Amino acid sequence: MKRLVFFLSAVVVVAGTATSQGVGYGLEMDFTIEQAVTAAVEKDHRPQIWELRIEDSLEDYKEALEDSEDAIERTYANDERWSMSSIQNKKEIYLIPLMNWYGLTDYETSALVQEDQTKADAADAWMNLYVAQKSHEQASREFELAKLELEALQVREKAGAVITSQVNAQALAVLQQELTVQQSVQNVELAAKKLAYWTGLEVDADSEMGMPKMTRSIYAIPQVENYVNDNLLVTDAVWKSLYSYETTVLNIQAIEDGFRGPNFEKNQPDSYQTFVIDQMEGAFALEEALVNGEQALLAELNDLENKSLMAINQKTNRENREKEWAAAEIRYQAGAISSLEYETARLNLDKAELAEVEAVYAWNKAVASNKRQQSIYAKRMESMDETWMSEMKTQVATWAYDPDAVHADTDEAYIDWILTKNGISPSILDEVE
Repeated sequence: MKRLVFFLSAVVVVAGTATSQGVGYGLEMDFTIEQAVTAAVEKDHRPQIWELRIEDSLEDYKEALEDSEDAIERTYANDERWSMSSIQNKKEIYLIPLMNWYGLTDYETSALVQEDQTKADAADAWMNLYVAQKSHEQASREFELAKLELEALQVREKAGAVITSQVNAQALAVLQQELTVQQSVQNVELAAKKLAYWTGLEVDADSEMGMPKMTRSIYAIPQVENYVNDNLLVTDAVWKSLYSYETTVLNIQAIEDGFRGPNFEKNQPDSYQTFVIDQMEGAFALEEALVNGEQALLAELNDLENKSLMAINQKTNRENREKEWAAAEIRYQAGAISSLEYETARLNLDKAELAEVEAVYAWNKAVASNKRQQSIYAKRMESMDETWMSEMKTQVATWAYDPDAVHADTDEAYIDWILTKNGISPSILDEVE
C-alpha cells in the first residue's frame, strides 16, 4: 500500500535548545513542538491497527473475488418461478466484491493520513498549551497594569482631577481582568492535560515550552475551477453517495439477471420495486451530493484564503506594534511617558507577536490539511475507471434527474465499470441461464 505522509516539520520550524530523546526525556529543558510530535507518533498505535484492518479486509476482498469466480460457473433454472438462490448467486458475482472493495478502500485512505493526522493533533495540543501559557502571562500583566491604572485614578480623584464614576469603572475593569486571569489558569491546566494525553509524557501547567519560530509555508492555493473539476466525484459526500447508488444499481441487476423467466413481471420479488424506487431516490441524492461536494471543495479553498489573509494581516499588525514600541521606548527614556504607558506598549507588542504566531500556525495547518485531503482524493481517484469518470463528468456538467436520458446514458458504462473494478468481466451480464 502506498503511503503519502506530509511531515509537520515541513511547515513548522522550531527554535529550541532541547533535542528529541523519545518518550524517556525529562521536561527540565524546553519542551518543543518537535518533541511533542515525536512522542505522539511513538505512542500512537492506530497505524498498526489500520494495517491489521487492511490485511483482514484485503483477505475478505480476495475471498469475495474467489466466490465470484465460483458463482460465475453456477447456473440456476428459474424459468417458471423466482429463484432466490439465483439472485443471491448474481450478488456474489459482483455486488459482494464491490462491498468488500469499498471497505478496503476506506481503510486504506484512513491509514494513508493517520500518521500525519497524529502529528497534527500533537502539534495542536502543544500549540494550545503554548498559547494558553502566553495568554495567561499577558492576562496577568494586564491585571497588574489595570491595578496601577486604578491606583493612579484614585490619587487623581483625591486631587479632584477625575470623577468617582471613572474610578468605579476602572475598579470594575480590575475585577473583570482578575476573572480573566482565573479563567486563563484553567485554560493552561486543560491544555497541559491534553498535551500529556497525546504525548504520554508528564506535562503540567508549568512545563517550559520551547519558543516557536514559525515560518509561513509557501503554497499556491489551487485554482477554483480546476480543483472542483478534479476532485468533485471523490469528495466525501459524493463518494458515499456513489457507493449507495452503486449497490442499488447492482441489486436491481442481480434480480434481473438472477431471474430471466417469461413471467418476471408477475413473479418478481417485492424487493425489485423497492430497489427501483431506491435508484430514483439515489439519483436525487447523488445530485444533491454533487452540490454538497462542490460546496465542500469551495470551503476548503475559502479556508486557505482566509488563513492566508489572516497571517498577512497579523504580520502587518505586529510590524505596527513594533514601531509603536520603538517610539514608546524612546519617549520613556526621555521621560515623556509614564511606566504604565511604556509597559502597555510592550504588552501590545507581545500580544501582536503571539497573534502572528497563531495566524502563521493556522495557515501552515490549513496547508497540511489540504495536502492531506488531496492525498485522499488521489487515492480514491486511482480506483476510478478513467473512461467511466470521463463520461460521468460530462453528465455532471448538466446534471438533472431524468431516468430516460441522463441515467440511461450512464448506467451501462457505470455497471461495466463496477464489474471491471472488481476484476469481473462485464460479459457475464450477457449470459442467459
